[in-house]
Amino acid sequence: MRRALDLYTGNEEALRMRYESDISPTIISAKLKLVDSCNLKCFMCRYWTRKRTGDLNTEEVCRVLDGLAALKCKKVHFTGGEIFMRKDALFLMEYAHILGIRVTLTTNGTLLNKEKIKRLLRIPARSITLSIDGPHPKIHDTIRGQKNAFKKTLNTLTLLSKHKRRKNKIRINTVVNQRNHTYLPELAYLLQQFSIDSWLLIPMDAWEEKNKVPTLVDIKRYNTIVAPLLEEIVHLENFSPWIYGKTNGDLNSSAQQHYARSYYQKKPCFIPWFHVLVGPKGDIYPCCGTHRLIKPLGNIREQGIAELFNGEQYQQFRAQMRAKRLEQCHHCDDFLSENQALEVLREKIV
Repeated sequence: MRRALDLYTGNEEALRMRYESDISPTIISAKLKLVDSCNLKCFMCRYWTRKRTGDLNTEEVCRVLDGLAALKCKKVHFTGGEIFMRKDALFLMEYAHILGIRVTLTTNGTLLNKEKIKRLLRIPARSITLSIDGPHPKIHDTIRGQKNAFKKTLNTLTLLSKHKRRKNKIRINTVVNQRNHTYLPELAYLLQQFSIDSWLLIPMDAWEEKNKVPTLVDIKRYNTIVAPLLEEIVHLENFSPWIYGKTNGDLNSSAQQHYARSYYQKKPCFIPWFHVLVGPKGDIYPCCGTHRLIKPLGNIREQGIAELFNGEQYQQFRAQMRAKRLEQCHHCDDFLSENQALEVLREKIV
């Protein structure tokens, strides 16, 4: 989405026209959620309960990538479930790179070895995001539901830090929950030992395991004690510990898992005009926040990605989103800063 900002800075009228149309000529980024399963058993996720049946095969994914390249897609993010449960994961990333698409991915890091890591870095994968939820096994393995998960992920982080090249960025995702929020300063000190480029704190969604989502009391404690400490300790670019906001209104909204904090009540989300998500069995959605929570907007086994992205269902969805955002939008902080920046550009014309 940063590319959208670059594209429309100084060309605000084109952004306004694109948003007001139900048709979108190009895709800037895509997420390929290619595995409907996971080797870990995280309590904030249910991918590990699903069986891998009917996933897109290698040829089908390559056709999707061909279609994305034809639509001038600049970046594809590979994820799952756990993407490296697919034996062809590295091949697919290499294929995307050959097509001129920037490759990024998220992994729990437990299925990688030195050989795979070196191959991944050579592609080059521009951004490799590891999921780390605690500073030691007692926390991380409890959240991730598997003994030795912390050890394996830290080994992968060590190898990535050692062998990364100039074009590789190493990023960390941490899902903040009741179990780990007070341990984040300790995790911050641990991460300083590695060559990482960014750290993203993600508030836990309440779709599953609601009893593990931070309460208002937890959030206030986090903002009073944890966030100020993190602000002192962490000096990575674009890092912010204030994931729940700062005002009382922000905190109350976050306690209800309204992480967009009312932004989308009146402001737009531009994602359906620039982005697409392809699910494990070929269903397409406008974004991760709608995956399996709305009816799919089509399936790539029935039509090509270009036909789907500007098909009747996608056009109807864009029109609907202009009129009113979905309930899921109010729980979402993904792309929030990008949407805010794009809206600043659009308002120069409106």
